[in-house]
Amino acid sequence: MKQKSTRNISYTVDCEDYVHVVKFNPFDSGDSCSLIAYGGNNYVVVGTCRFQEEDAEVEGMQYKTLRTFHHGIRVDAIAWSPETRLDAIPPQIRFCTAASDRKLRLFTSDLQDKNEFKAFDGHSDYINDLVFAPNEGQEIASVSDDHTCRVWDLEGNEKAHFVLRSPGMSVCWHPEELMVAEKNGTIRFYDLITQQAILSLECEQIPLMSADWCLKNTLKIGAVAGNDWLIWDITRSSYPQDKRPVHVDRARLFRWSRVNENLFATTGYPGKTTTQLLVHHLGHPQPILTGTAAVGSGLTWHRTLPLCAVGGDHKIFFWVTEIESETYMGFSVLKLHTAPAYAEYIHYNQAHADKGNLHPGLHPIFVFFRKAQGHSVLLIFTSHIPSVALPHSNYAYEHRNSSFTGFSHYSLAV
Repeated sequence: MKQKSTRNISYTVDCEDYVHVVKFNPFDSGDSCSLIAYGGNNYVVVGTCRFQEEDAEVEGMQYKTLRTFHHGIRVDAIAWSPETRLDAIPPQIRFCTAASDRKLRLFTSDLQDKNEFKAFDGHSDYINDLVFAPNEGQEIASVSDDHTCRVWDLEGNEKAHFVLRSPGMSVCWHPEELMVAEKNGTIRFYDLITQQAILSLECEQIPLMSADWCLKNTLKIGAVAGNDWLIWDITRSSYPQDKRPVHVDRARLFRWSRVNENLFATTGYPGKTTTQLLVHHLGHPQPILTGTAAVGSGLTWHRTLPLCAVGGDHKIFFWVTEIESETYMGFSVLKLHTAPAYAEYIHYNQAHADKGNLHPGLHPIFVFFRKAQGHSVLLIFTSHIPSVALPHSNYAYEHRNSSFTGFSHYSLAV
């Protein structure tokens, strides 16, 4: 799990099977680590991840497998339940899968003796996507090539049934509404109380393969259709406000970042020897990150970091997006797209460095502090990597190379 250059894969996790789908838990599980699940030909594996971008004590990435669940058939989609908690006694893991036999499978485990699963029957064709109700997690919605969207309770009883005009490709759940994207290029929003469609959007091109609802700004919808990505503002028009061609071999998946309303990722069509990943920012005319994965499939964003993952041949690949620059009160400020601890880098001129607080030979350009697990972390961008610790007698500094080229990393107890 070694970090590599910026444009290449940032981290990898080795897996025992081909990874057909990978999914970060989008809900807070009560633990500092992030839950991730991936599905192969016969198993679902649940593990935890921790990255140096969120924890100064981590070197690169830490991954730990919590439990491997026998599935018995290829896993095609995974949805996490908001009832999953690692801080409960005992802990609870709950997720649902879609498989190639047209069934949903609900798994519940306490990571000890309790390991339950229930199979839901009803769809008559391939299931393309599924999602839990985001508040209580007591219902699951699924969409299928059988031209239906179905809502189930946790016992497998069908609670709602929406007839579509073409295969359902994606489903997203706002607390009171469902968004269903169809292959014919139509995206509809359904009121779950009246079970009626209340709004529709049009791609004006086919096939629509994937769509997503931006949770940082719920007025934004994104999708890929044909070779293009498309963005809607649902208050302005039923037609996309922006679209651009991105993948020559057709686009397959679209996912919004969970930490920045202008950041999203797309993948090209799988099945070739490599799959292209593109990370886009609406403020930039070109993709801000380009990556490739060997026979990649699946796409998921970390809950609190600008970091996405794609599955592949016995591996999961992770990419971290670049830093975005801003100006604040005349200072040059660089911000990560995220920062659970709110990281920011404030411009420091040479005069401050000559006052003795910093070694005068370091020529600092940027400085920032943030809290991380009982430590303040000081990052200094310098014209060269220093080989000496900072000569400030009030603190004991530990020299560490950070993940950012040209930075030196000092950790001090507080």
